[in-house]
Amino acid sequence: PKYRQYVLSAGTPLVNSPVNKIYLGAEGFYDESIYYSYTANRSKEENPHQKSLRGAGWIGYHIVMSKVSLSWHWGYYLYSPVAARSKLYQRMGVDYQFYKKFYAGFYAKIHFFVIDAFEWSIGIRI
Repeated sequence: PKYRQYVLSAGTPLVNSPVNKIYLGAEGFYDESIYYSYTANRSKEENPHQKSLRGAGWIGYHIVMSKVSLSWHWGYYLYSPVAARSKLYQRMGVDYQFYKKFYAGFYAKIHFFVIDAFEWSIGIRI
């Protein structure tokens, strides 16, 4: 089955040239697959929603080509009540700036060569 992951992410540029951008950020995840694994197994876990949360810090690199940018993020889980495949992950993708500072993106979240999720996003660069 397909499960959703909800991600809230924020980052700040460390290097902000017109072509190369390096970001530092943090994000929080809610992973439905973890929640449903507890409920499907009729686990007596008191709070499966809390077990489905994860928090991470990341550093990212974007190469900008006009309105399109390619991005790579390397992250580390700082909070994960349920063990992940690895504490480290990568996110690779593409962003498209469609109006002034607004962008849309499509990414793959990867744990050591295994794609964990495909993601799409809408955001703003302040």
